[in-house]
Amino acid sequence: MSFDDPVAAANDTSKRAKGFSAQQKVKPKYVAKLESLLDIAIRELVQNID
Repeated sequence: MSFDDPVAAANDTSKRAKGFSAQQKVKPKYVAKLESLLDIAIRELVQNID
């Protein structure tokens, strides 16, 4: 993976984060909140790149 493509990098990071969270059976509320905020932030960044 090349970080020259920020969209691919963001998508890859997002997929890895989802895979990691799926391994944890119970997530504290603040972790879920952080994940949703990160997801929104990544989407905003990707949109702003275009």
